[in-house]
Amino acid sequence: MAKQENFTAGRVAAYQCEGGKNQSIYWDGKTPGLGLRVTATGAKSYIFQSRLHGVSIRLTVGDVRTWTVAEAQAEATRLKTLTDQGIDPRQVKAEQRAKDEALMAERKRKAVST
Repeated sequence: MAKQENFTAGRVAAYQCEGGKNQSIYWDGKTPGLGLRVTATGAKSYIFQSRLHGVSIRLTVGDVRTWTVAEAQAEATRLKTLTDQGIDPRQVKAEQRAKDEALMAERKRKAVST
């Protein structure tokens, strides 16, 4: 059964993992695809889930201690826009990481050669 209600800071703080489970997921009633994963150990992270090319995808947005509800909602909206356009946000992230690593390697190479 989907647990869905509008996220607020107070609600997010109050959510707990259901007894006997490793994790529970709660869904934001306001932002499509935004969820809150709560583990049995008490860890809480915002997640995004959607369908892309007929396949369900899930990404971690971030820890509730560093993301506000509004920031997580904005990120989920951005990710939903990408998936609606047929773009895989995991691939976008991987491409950005590769670019960043190449840039850092180039800077290192230049620093060693000077």
